Amino acid sequence: MQKDPKTPTQKRKGKTRRLNQLTAGLLGPVLRARGITIHRIITEWPHIAGDAAAWSEPQNIKFPQNQQDEGSLTITVRSGRGPEIQMLEEEIIRRCNQVFGYRALARIVISQTAGTPLGAQTPAPQPTPSTIKPDADTAKAFDDARQKIAPQTSPELRQALDTLGKSLSGETDEK
Repeated sequence: MQKDPKTPTQKRKGKTRRLNQLTAGLLGPVLRARGITIHRIITEWPHIAGDAAAWSEPQNIKFPQNQQDEGSLTITVRSGRGPEIQMLEEEIIRRCNQVFGYRALARIVISQTAGTPLGAQTPAPQPTPSTIKPDADTAKAFDDARQKIAPQTSPELRQALDTLGKSLSGETDEK
């Protein structure tokens, strides 16, 4: 026997609550343990640190026991950049707190490293000219430029221009 859908079996008690209010108590400790707090800082780091983002990196956030404010942000910086990040400390704390929307951080701990921070991007190695193959349009443009060199140009200058053009286009002497 089915119940009539129009008749409620149980009366609702209390006010409606937002989902984040219901889940904050359950998920908050788990997400903090997994580093979600530092993840927000890492994803916003270029905005937070500005030019300092190239030579610094957030490492960790520690809050006092049973609190979610007045935390300490540990920042790893390249050796010799400590005084510079100290000068930016108040601005970084202000911008971090803007990301969180409340006074989450109160201080910064600076850790200087001998090398580059872990997140610092190293430039990709440039291909050597012998591995670059110019496309047909580029090769044609350089051939046209070679033809435009005046015949009275000295052989040394002609050779220097030719070498420069080959190095810029990636051509090799092997044909």
